[in-house]
Amino acid sequence: MNDVTYVVGVDCGGTSTEAAAYTLSGHLLVMEKTGPGNVIIGYDAAVRHIKEALGKIFDRLDPSACQLITLGVAGIDSSGLRAKLSAELAGFPPEKILLSDAQLAYYSVLQGEAGILLISGTGSIAVAKDAEGNWQRAGGWGHLFGDEGSAYDIAAAGIKSCLKEYDEGKKAGLLTQQILAYFQAVDVFDLLKKSYQLDKSRLAALSKVIAASADTDPQAAEILQAAGKKLARPVINLQNRVYAGQMGLRLGLNGSVLEKNLIVRESLVGCLTEEHFDVTVLNKETSCAKAAYYIYHERM
Repeated sequence: MNDVTYVVGVDCGGTSTEAAAYTLSGHLLVMEKTGPGNVIIGYDAAVRHIKEALGKIFDRLDPSACQLITLGVAGIDSSGLRAKLSAELAGFPPEKILLSDAQLAYYSVLQGEAGILLISGTGSIAVAKDAEGNWQRAGGWGHLFGDEGSAYDIAAAGIKSCLKEYDEGKKAGLLTQQILAYFQAVDVFDLLKKSYQLDKSRLAALSKVIAASADTDPQAAEILQAAGKKLARPVINLQNRVYAGQMGLRLGLNGSVLEKNLIVRESLVGCLTEEHFDVTVLNKETSCAKAAYYIYHERM
């Protein structure tokens, strides 16, 4: 295995850093995981984990046989850390390409072909590449001004439904009871106090409670259906901007909300179909690190 030429992809996520080496024919050679790789939340620890993951790969494979390293890093451009991170990784051969986490997923899920990638996890964003190779995006503006249809948005909608129920003088419904129980809150005032004390990731986790209730609670199902409709909007915007006049739509899906929630997916695809798009859905089937393989061949 030491004489096989290969590429390395690194998915620098908020939970873990996943590095994988693939042969030039796309066969997985080795995969290594280390700690969180989000350079915005904890730069020093993230860099240490990224270096550790790459080091483990090169401990098992000949570094001189590596043809390309591609890294997907959340917020790499908006954070202004591109040059700094590149300098940190200068000791690793060979050429390195730094992308956003969404761009890395685009290549992996769409398998190097044209289309739109939609992500809905804690946040949400849609990305595509135009005919000139320029990246285009819609959504992804953060939980204060965007991220519609994300786990955070679903959680916020659930809490708003509790408050609306109170304002209208209604008895607490099943969903409200479950949300209060999740927060261990005695009433909506306690709920509001506790929800403001959480960071966005912990608040977004409430979406799992709402999703679990959807089979038996119409209110929860309605929130999820609304999330799917919200997610359709950035996809439609990108399709009209990047692939104007084309009704065939290759849509890659990534992120926990889309991967685990059938109601959201069906609502999303239904909205796109109503707009007369011929939708082909592509699901994430392998590590986003495989983007390195597709990028290498795109450059050949």
